[in-house]
Amino acid sequence: MARLARYILLCLLLPAGIAAQEWEGSVAFREGVALAEAGDDSAAVAVWRAGVDQMLAIGEFDVRLADAYLRHLLSESERLDEEIALAIDLYVNLLYNVDALLSPEELDVLTPHVAQLTLVAPAGVVNDAFQVDPLTAGLSVPPRAGAGPLLVAWWRSQDPVPATRSNERIVEHLRRVAHVTASYADESRISGVDDRGEIFLRYGPPEEQIEVTFDDPVLIDMVYRPGVAVSLSDFPANEFWVFGHIDRAAWFLFVRDRGTYRVAETIDLVPRQLRSGFSAGTRGRIKAGMAIAVMQNIFRQLAPLHPDFAMRYAEVDNYAMRMPEFGTGRLANRTSSSLA
Repeated sequence: MARLARYILLCLLLPAGIAAQEWEGSVAFREGVALAEAGDDSAAVAVWRAGVDQMLAIGEFDVRLADAYLRHLLSESERLDEEIALAIDLYVNLLYNVDALLSPEELDVLTPHVAQLTLVAPAGVVNDAFQVDPLTAGLSVPPRAGAGPLLVAWWRSQDPVPATRSNERIVEHLRRVAHVTASYADESRISGVDDRGEIFLRYGPPEEQIEVTFDDPVLIDMVYRPGVAVSLSDFPANEFWVFGHIDRAAWFLFVRDRGTYRVAETIDLVPRQLRSGFSAGTRGRIKAGMAIAVMQNIFRQLAPLHPDFAMRYAEVDNYAMRMPEFGTGRLANRTSSSLA
């Protein structure tokens, strides 16, 4: 009851026009956090919004309050579209204050925004603004003097239609941030997202996207055999993205590794136990046949999406077809001796 009373009082006071010297954005921020922790998200958002309105009206700025409400907007795509002008205002002001005298907590709040920006800004701009790349070190090392105005000036230079009131490039960036935060979040990373999220921020949505699967009956027949322990769980979850609309050679393969997705190569799709040990013995020959079957399966699925893999598939398939195990009647011919 006491918390609700404070919430009502705050909502009444903030729009009323408190003098600038009497107002602190941290009050609205802390009250919103308390309401959110109590499970009243709608009241928390209302307090943050009231605080933001008053903050902008009196020309003050609180990093934590601005970040809290901006994160709310980014978490709801429809709300972001409705309040995109406010979202841009908060985002630009957050960047503008990156080189201000901020507390460690405020720097932590700014770190993801700055790290995500370095994914799209030119290296020259990043080097001029920061002593150390924020994508690898966060803001543990203070930005250079004038970093905030420099970043804001760069964003203004990216506006494709300066005559309009909105900066369409920032709008696109914020929408990408909203998407990757919802779909590719990784709290262990400075940017707040995994490799998929970082690539999405750089290049936008892929033209085509698939997951390489390993449940084909022919592959199962060739791989799940006595002698070499391989199970379906040994094949990693993965995503293959193609950006043919940007560049013919642009593609990325992501593999789930230790709970997160990272940029990988096709060899990372092959179980580790099938990457070595190809001796002349029976077990080595069996592993060789299994590895070839896996590669054939991988390149067969990737070939229609990118010409690089069409050639690889042809080479692997031609080699496989010379082996009795892959030819007509392979189930009858598949013996350790024939692999020799």
